[in-house]
Amino acid sequence: MEKELPEEEWVSSISACGDNFASALFSGKITVYKNQKRSAAASLSPLPLNCVKLTDELVFAGGEDTKVYVLKLGKGLINSHVLEGMNDPVTAFDLHPLNPRHVCAADNNQISFFHVPTERSSEQVQKKVKSDFQSVNPVSQQQIHALRILTLKWAQT
Repeated sequence: MEKELPEEEWVSSISACGDNFASALFSGKITVYKNQKRSAAASLSPLPLNCVKLTDELVFAGGEDTKVYVLKLGKGLINSHVLEGMNDPVTAFDLHPLNPRHVCAADNNQISFFHVPTERSSEQVQKKVKSDFQSVNPVSQQQIHALRILTLKWAQT
C-alpha cells in the first residue's frame, strides 16, 4: 500500500553543491543532506518556500513571505541574515558566481540586489543575539519585466 505524502511536505525546490543538497518545502521548511543523509533542518516560514540555493558555507531560501533567509552551515543550521524589502513572494534568486554574498532576487516583475555581510552587526554581537536573523535591505531594486519573473541566472562574464 502506498503512503501518500501530505501536500505541505512536497518539495518546491532542490539545490546541489558537490555531494550535498538542500530541499525547500511547501511547508516553509528546509532540509540539508550530506553524503545522502539528513544533516540539518529548519522551519523558516509558515508560508511555502519557492526556491533554495546551497553553497559550501551557506543555504539561501526564499518564498511566499517575501523574504530570503540566509543560514550558515555548521553543527546544524545557524540563522544568519534575512533579505527583506521585496513587495511580493520571492519567485527566484541567484548568487553571483564569484561572490556568493551578492544576491539577486525576483519578486513578481522586479529584481532586488543584496549584499550579504560576512558577519553580524556589532550591535547584535554586543547584545549576544544568536538565534535571530539580521535584517538586510536591498542595495537597489528595479522593475525589469511586465510579467512575473520565474527564474534568474547571473551572467558568467
